[in-house]
Amino acid sequence: MQARKHIFPGLVIIVTGLLAFYIAHSYNTGQECVNSPGLCKKAESVSVKSSEMFTPVVIKQEIIQTNHSVQSKAACVREPVNIGQARKAAEDFLAKERKRQDALIEKGYSIRKSEVMKDSGGMALAYIHAMQPEGYIVTSADTGIRPIIAFSFKGSFSFDDRPNNVLLHMLHTDMNARQNWLNNGQTAVVAAYVQSNANQWVEYK
Repeated sequence: MQARKHIFPGLVIIVTGLLAFYIAHSYNTGQECVNSPGLCKKAESVSVKSSEMFTPVVIKQEIIQTNHSVQSKAACVREPVNIGQARKAAEDFLAKERKRQDALIEKGYSIRKSEVMKDSGGMALAYIHAMQPEGYIVTSADTGIRPIIAFSFKGSFSFDDRPNNVLLHMLHTDMNARQNWLNNGQTAVVAAYVQSNANQWVEYK
């Protein structure tokens, strides 16, 4: 009986230690997915309700396994998108929509002009592509953000900085929020999100 009394506290210490290790390991897995070998699941689903205004983002964290390490595919670096790349993405998107909607062909929809929307520091936040006879397509200015942000085949997009220009202010706020989230979010989640969107940009190159 005396021996059992000594064994039981020892088991409690061991079990407690293992549990603490497991909790700590689980908590740190997101960071270790990027930096450490052999710790990550492949295609682990991650649901992120970001500060984006339009929709919650649902992404998959895909991991590339090498001989000695596991690296996030978002070792892929975010890149700025120039106006030429943005226009091509808009034109390709419009071409796909023409195949789905005959009315767009009949009415002769095409990209009329492309303009940049900048933040207060002069950095490009998005590109607005005005269409003829009407409508617009909004594309991002960063490969870490999905290419097509918004579009409409009716109306037009105004750059007039009036208090009642809801679309302009909503888009400006949304794109700033996306940039802030990418710059300050959790490393592994941002990495997976960047890779998912970079893959979409590849389709438009």
